[in-house]
Amino acid sequence: MHVWNFIAIAAALASWSCEKSEETKKSKSGRPVQINPNEDSEKIVHVDVDTTQNEPRVEIGKVPEGGQLSCELNGEILKSCENGMKIDRPKDGDYQLIVRVKKDDQILSYGEARFRIGSSTSTNEIGFVDDRKDPLYVAIDDAPFINGSAVSVDADLLVKLKFPNDPKCQASLRCRIDTVNSSFTPLCANNTFQVKREMLAFGLQYGVVQAQCGEKFGPKLVLYWYGVPKGYENLQLAATKVGGESKIVKLIKANDCPEDLLQFECASSATGTFSRCSNVIAKGSVTTRVRATCAQANGPELNINNRG
Repeated sequence: MHVWNFIAIAAALASWSCEKSEETKKSKSGRPVQINPNEDSEKIVHVDVDTTQNEPRVEIGKVPEGGQLSCELNGEILKSCENGMKIDRPKDGDYQLIVRVKKDDQILSYGEARFRIGSSTSTNEIGFVDDRKDPLYVAIDDAPFINGSAVSVDADLLVKLKFPNDPKCQASLRCRIDTVNSSFTPLCANNTFQVKREMLAFGLQYGVVQAQCGEKFGPKLVLYWYGVPKGYENLQLAATKVGGESKIVKLIKANDCPEDLLQFECASSATGTFSRCSNVIAKGSVTTRVRATCAQANGPELNINNRG
């Protein structure tokens, strides 16, 4: 069975509070606010395309509750987008299917699959026969930055880019932060992907870079990072008030620990011993400190105001 499976990039976009927190106040001055639709929003959305049938069948994995699906095939928005749908058999060639999950003009998650119809080895505008061999292939040229990095929202994000292959032309770069209404800007300045700090949001964000030579476009490079506060430490927690009664503590950077290894520990005094606990801290609880643990590693302590 020829099934092209590609793990998508999750866009699990989370806000720090349901009430008027300090970050919400910042949002009024222009900072993007990420939303947290449900616990499943931090899962990866998988998109698979089964090409063994006459009409390719699309399988879309777990979708955040309440999200609206939008599908784009080689840059063209499809009229329908749903799990199990079939695509009218396209011409032979190479294709990219992008699936976005949207809610209230925010992107909750993102997935993509690349597949081939027929035996064609030619490249189209997207050109995915072998990205790394494409003359217009773009790569990260910045040792401190890797995909999934923690990025402080208090400073501009600058990621250096390079052309590993010879484009044999005066190539330019187009960049964007992938949101519902985003579009490519004409150039990435000086072969650098740049995001002003005012546009950085807490939680997972991602951007797209693509090289252009005349009317020819190279493969898209997807960048993703986690916006974190200044002074962030590995396994650091943040608390969100829910319903005015309880607080939920969660990792600031969701990929700091695999879900099956993540645990929480609480203490009832400044010097008390930590013991296993839930990440839901009830109003009036004796808990005053909480930390995350991952295997043998302990995160920094978070002080909890258990009076509300």
